[in-house]
Amino acid sequence: MKDLKFGQLAGCFTLCCSDPCEAVCQWVAEGLLQLYALVMQQKCRTLNVDNPKYQELQKEWGKDKLFWLAWFSDVGNATMVFKKRLRADEQTDFILMAIEGMRNDNIHKTKCAICMLRIMLRNPVLDLLRAPTAVQLTYKFLEHITDPRALREVFRYLCLLGNAFPEEVVRTLLSCSRQCNSTSASMWRAMMGDSDLATKILPALQSVLLEHPLCPGGPATKTSLNPFAAISALYEILKCPTPDCKQTLREMYPTLSIALLCQISYTRHFMPKEIEIYWRTCIQQKMLTPLVPFRSVLRTYKALLCTSHNSEDLITNQWGSELLLHPSAHQKGLCRFAR
Repeated sequence: MKDLKFGQLAGCFTLCCSDPCEAVCQWVAEGLLQLYALVMQQKCRTLNVDNPKYQELQKEWGKDKLFWLAWFSDVGNATMVFKKRLRADEQTDFILMAIEGMRNDNIHKTKCAICMLRIMLRNPVLDLLRAPTAVQLTYKFLEHITDPRALREVFRYLCLLGNAFPEEVVRTLLSCSRQCNSTSASMWRAMMGDSDLATKILPALQSVLLEHPLCPGGPATKTSLNPFAAISALYEILKCPTPDCKQTLREMYPTLSIALLCQISYTRHFMPKEIEIYWRTCIQQKMLTPLVPFRSVLRTYKALLCTSHNSEDLITNQWGSELLLHPSAHQKGLCRFAR
């Protein structure tokens, strides 16, 4: 019983409960009834027989059995019934089964999955411990989803996760794609489209930018690609920010620019050993064409200046990037931009 994944099973069965084949619908409805009975049994086991809640569950279970065929033959009804009984982590499993069902290989399942996800996202119960897994699997399934309605619901779920757990969502999404490919870029843009959410996501991203990419760890040197992933993500955000997001970026410009200047300074002073560790780590993580770290940060800083001040001249003229490029003038360049 402990090994049963009630959320996954309920999600898998619910995807099939409106199958065009009538015999399949009947089998699925009976399967959902048995699964629901197990869920109710598990809930009752956690309560004492004298507990009023136990008596209430028994009474509800007696009523539920009268309408099981009507409930478990319809996607919406089945989803609402299980949403009421599943725990937070099981609800996450149910949602992820719905997102997996939105893939392009089956139009019928996609429609059912959209209905399931829409119902589950009404006053959702989100689970902190399952948030990283939810982001990883959403990223994995997203590239196979093209239906506009399905994408809208998936991005709505991502925004709810980001609003509840910004730090976890940011760090997990950075680990999914170090170079911010098209899939992760669409996820960042979806979150930046909400002005309230942008004020939570950008500070979490900024905290990663402040980390040193190569940290001494005793006799060896440990490398973290999170700061470089954050630089790539910020660059994608800066490419085409919404008006609300642009305003948030302008308000955060002083701290974001300091974080990027720190990364410019870190990467400019990489020693040969650190450069070797960086490229080796990129190869180990299967990054095919990683950007040169210093160039990547400089490109992002330029985009931040353009977005925040609508000014490109400061960094493109001879007193801009040239100062940062040469070791003898690097300190002077940092001071110039810091002003």
